[in-house]
Amino acid sequence: MRHDPSTYQQVSIVLPCYNPPLGWDQIVIDELKYLSHLFPGHPLEVIIVNDGSTQDISASLRRCESSIEKCVIVELIENQGKGSALRQGVALASGAIIIYTDIDFPYERLSTVKVISALLEEDIDVAIGQRDDSYYRSIPLQRRIISKILQAMIKTTLKLKTSDTQGGLKGFNHKGRSVFMQTKINRYLFDLEFVKLLTQDTSIDVGLITIAPKSNINMKRMTLSQLWQSSLDFLTLMRRG
Repeated sequence: MRHDPSTYQQVSIVLPCYNPPLGWDQIVIDELKYLSHLFPGHPLEVIIVNDGSTQDISASLRRCESSIEKCVIVELIENQGKGSALRQGVALASGAIIIYTDIDFPYERLSTVKVISALLEEDIDVAIGQRDDSYYRSIPLQRRIISKILQAMIKTTLKLKTSDTQGGLKGFNHKGRSVFMQTKINRYLFDLEFVKLLTQDTSIDVGLITIAPKSNINMKRMTLSQLWQSSLDFLTLMRRG
């Protein structure tokens, strides 16, 4: 269903990018084309934050710039982490609605549409993607175990609006944006920090949106250094109360 263009609101899509998979630029172009067709009354802006990729992706970045009507490229010299990259992208976003996801759009198109639609049509400030069972069946065993352990720890130690904080597909309006920009964690657990801040702010209305992965999703295993850093970040969040 095409959405009513009577209410003009620009939508910004922020995409962090670090050594992306082959063909990522065509994925971005195709996804933006699809969303532009579905939301004709809501101009789309994409902000790609190249977070210090060691691969040369300059040609792909130029292709996105030339193929997408409004495309902003942010180049970071050194890798700073997904949380840091997203904050820099969100700071530049001009849309009334902002969503973020991974550069390869790992979730089904309907999932992205549901998040955008919820923010445009429902009385909420933040839309948080909640991964369905098919997600956990599609990822490596290591990541599945880590996800389930993290969710169990969140349930037992933190009273948040949801224990599934790491879905990687979220969106918000200006109120949610102001909370997101208060996050400080640079890497994996910035999502958890965001949800923790949302829980503490009772003026923010949050919607939980069920999302599903694409059938060809390709999730990397986490390294020991990533696991160690995430553990330190979790302890930091616990100490903050």
